[in-house]
Amino acid sequence: MEFFFFLVKGHTWSLFAHNSLFSMHAKTAELEIACCLFDKMPDRDAVSWNAMISGYASKGMWKEAFELFGKNAGRRC
Repeated sequence: MEFFFFLVKGHTWSLFAHNSLFSMHAKTAELEIACCLFDKMPDRDAVSWNAMISGYASKGMWKEAFELFGKNAGRRC
Protein backbone atom coordinates (compact mmCIF):
# COMPACT_ATOMS: atom_id res chain seq x y z
CA MET A 1 0.00 0.00 0.00
CA GLU A 2 2.97 2.33 0.48
CA PHE A 3 3.63 2.28 -3.25
CA PHE A 4 0.02 3.31 -3.89
CA PHE A 5 0.37 6.38 -1.69
CA PHE A 6 3.73 7.21 -3.24
CA LEU A 7 2.15 7.30 -6.71
CA VAL A 8 -0.99 9.11 -5.63
CA LYS A 9 1.00 11.85 -3.92
CA GLY A 10 2.55 12.49 -7.32
CA HIS A 11 6.21 12.00 -6.53
CA THR A 12 7.15 10.13 -9.68
CA TRP A 13 4.91 9.65 -12.69
CA SER A 14 5.39 6.37 -14.50
CA LEU A 15 2.77 5.09 -16.92
CA PHE A 16 4.17 1.57 -16.59
CA ALA A 17 4.00 1.67 -12.78
CA HIS A 18 0.47 3.11 -12.75
CA ASN A 19 -0.74 0.53 -15.30
CA SER A 20 0.75 -2.29 -13.26
CA LEU A 21 -0.63 -1.00 -9.99
CA PHE A 22 -4.20 -0.35 -11.04
CA SER A 23 -4.31 -3.50 -13.19
CA MET A 24 -3.40 -5.50 -10.08
CA HIS A 25 -6.19 -3.83 -8.11
CA ALA A 26 -8.72 -4.41 -10.90
CA LYS A 27 -7.81 -8.11 -11.01
CA THR A 28 -8.11 -8.53 -7.25
CA ALA A 29 -11.64 -7.07 -6.94
CA GLU A 30 -10.44 -3.72 -5.62
CA LEU A 31 -12.15 -1.73 -8.35
CA GLU A 32 -12.58 1.39 -6.19
CA ILE A 33 -8.82 1.75 -5.88
CA ALA A 34 -8.33 0.87 -9.56
CA CYS A 35 -10.88 3.51 -10.59
CA CYS A 36 -9.23 6.11 -8.39
CA LEU A 37 -5.83 5.44 -9.95
CA PHE A 38 -7.27 5.39 -13.47
CA ASP A 39 -9.07 8.70 -12.96
CA LYS A 40 -5.93 10.37 -11.60
CA MET A 41 -3.67 9.24 -14.44
CA PRO A 42 -2.51 12.26 -16.47
CA ASP A 43 -1.84 9.99 -19.49
CA ARG A 44 -3.37 6.68 -20.52
CA ASP A 45 -2.38 4.21 -23.18
CA ALA A 46 -4.10 1.18 -24.70
CA VAL A 47 -2.91 -0.93 -21.76
CA SER A 48 -4.55 1.47 -19.30
CA TRP A 49 -7.91 1.42 -21.08
CA ASN A 50 -7.84 -2.34 -21.61
CA ALA A 51 -6.99 -3.09 -17.98
CA MET A 52 -9.82 -0.91 -16.66
CA ILE A 53 -12.39 -2.26 -19.12
CA SER A 54 -11.27 -5.83 -18.38
CA GLY A 55 -11.54 -5.18 -14.65
CA TYR A 56 -15.16 -4.14 -15.02
CA ALA A 57 -15.97 -7.01 -17.38
CA SER A 58 -14.38 -9.63 -15.13
CA LYS A 59 -16.64 -8.50 -12.28
CA GLY A 60 -19.75 -8.64 -14.46
CA MET A 61 -20.04 -4.86 -14.51
CA TRP A 62 -20.95 -4.80 -18.20
CA LYS A 63 -22.63 -1.39 -18.18
CA GLU A 64 -19.50 0.27 -16.79
CA ALA A 65 -17.25 -1.69 -19.17
CA PHE A 66 -19.25 -0.60 -22.22
CA GLU A 67 -19.47 3.00 -21.01
CA LEU A 68 -15.71 3.17 -20.58
CA PHE A 69 -15.22 1.52 -23.95
CA GLY A 70 -17.47 4.18 -25.46
CA LYS A 71 -15.39 6.94 -23.89
CA ASN A 72 -12.29 5.43 -25.42
CA ALA A 73 -13.80 4.87 -28.89
CA GLY A 74 -12.08 7.03 -31.43
CA ARG A 75 -9.22 8.05 -29.14
CA ARG A 76 -5.65 7.61 -30.19
CA CYS A 77 -3.59 6.14 -27.40
